[in-house]
Amino acid sequence: MSGWIDKAEALEDIYNDLDLDCLQELVNETVGEDQAEEVVGAISNLDFEMRDTIRRLFAMACAEDARAADGAEGR
Repeated sequence: MSGWIDKAEALEDIYNDLDLDCLQELVNETVGEDQAEEVVGAISNLDFEMRDTIRRLFAMACAEDARAADGAEGR
């Protein structure tokens, strides 16, 4: 298995440990309404970016594994 899969799994573990809903509730309770909207937007961006990065890392791992398999078959 490639190093990319390890990176993707590690990031996925971190993502799964985050409780974004709880974080959003905490923000809503602790800052003013104007700030809460901005922070909630940042949380949503973080959520999207982490999921997108995990997806890309898994895709890179699959591509690397496919190249390795093609190289092994070519020998």
